[in-house]
Amino acid sequence: MQGKSSPVYWHDRKVQYDASLAKDEKRLYSKLAAYYEKEAARLDKEIAAYYTKYSVNGVLSYRNLLETLPDADKRLLIEQLDEFVKKYPDYADLVPVRESIYKLNRLEGLRQSIAMQQLHMGAYEQQQALSFFQRQGRGDAHRHLRYANGAASFLGLGSGFYRLDSDVIRASVGNKWCDGKDFSERIWNNRTKLGNALHTQFVNGVIRGDDYHQLARQLREKFTQVSQKNAERLTFTEDTYLSNEAALQVFEREASVTEYEYVCTGDAETCDICRGLSGERFKIAERVPGLNFPPMHPWCRCFFDPVIPEKIGEKSLTSGADSGIIEEIKKTGIKFQEIHIPPQEIDVSLLVLDAHHIENRKHGVSMEEAVSFVEDAEVSISRWGGQFENYYSKSGAAYIDVKANVIRTAFRSDEYDDRIKEMMEVLEKWKKK
Repeated sequence: MQGKSSPVYWHDRKVQYDASLAKDEKRLYSKLAAYYEKEAARLDKEIAAYYTKYSVNGVLSYRNLLETLPDADKRLLIEQLDEFVKKYPDYADLVPVRESIYKLNRLEGLRQSIAMQQLHMGAYEQQQALSFFQRQGRGDAHRHLRYANGAASFLGLGSGFYRLDSDVIRASVGNKWCDGKDFSERIWNNRTKLGNALHTQFVNGVIRGDDYHQLARQLREKFTQVSQKNAERLTFTEDTYLSNEAALQVFEREASVTEYEYVCTGDAETCDICRGLSGERFKIAERVPGLNFPPMHPWCRCFFDPVIPEKIGEKSLTSGADSGIIEEIKKTGIKFQEIHIPPQEIDVSLLVLDAHHIENRKHGVSMEEAVSFVEDAEVSISRWGGQFENYYSKSGAAYIDVKANVIRTAFRSDEYDDRIKEMMEVLEKWKKK
């Protein structure tokens, strides 16, 4: 079986996370599809009403549509504007000024009505997208937090290192990573484009002399297909960004990891751009989505591998230990900048417990118990440029932010992963020599 420090382990975990994320995405797609069908039916009624009021022998005249919009229809449009502003005050700047409604002809009135429907749909999609990207997943694992904790586990920090309100997630959701736009702006752009396309298709149908059934079918197909495709493309691509960014931010905080390797899926659907980047190495601090970091384009499925120095831990400092034990501990896959045997001294009277994190991860460790793990520790290792000192005893472990004097997390020995168990066994054998 591959160790947790192996790139194969990182790949396997990512495949598992991707499969879980895909299931979540499908549930969102199904919900949106039902919503789009409902809105398409509303558009059908709107088109049917126009044919009923303005057609002659079932055909609309373009000249007839250029006549002034009836006052009743103008009042209805103004009511729609007011309703939208009341329901979505944050988007009030998107609606036209009331005075412009009084100047509309029949064709422009339909265009404005279609535009208002697109605004309502855009606002709904905003809510669904934000909820999806921020919402907790099944159990207690945030969707993109899985990737962050997977990276933390790879680095030896434990699979539950990051909690739900972690800045790793907050720093990623809503970033303007794509052409200077966030997902919110891309939703509005998609809605504007679709509204314009529907209007153009309606005008062309009128000019051709299409009857209601022909034109309504064409508009419905475009309405539902484009809406669904846009939503799925945006969600998938944003998830590619968030999952990669959440994981890379964890590696970025590891002082010894400064580069990543671009990895493309490598199947028949891989584009030439991503295939050309595959295997290339870049500085983590210089990553730019769309330039040298995934996603490179919509529907991009690429990811990355952290470049782990082969001699990570080379500068290990020890007290009372020889180089032999250090080399044996390295073989377990534990990552560290420095290792201390006996453990690094620390004033436990200054420590406070991050109880929220420990409770959130279901560790159930008290302050007294966490302190005992530190006092009884047989070894401690320094991480993240010395910001963290991880203490390991036979009873349990405590990870301490030494700059803030906070016990960031603590857990009992029955939660030790294979690497920690192997390290403790190596220590026990070494002491008996």
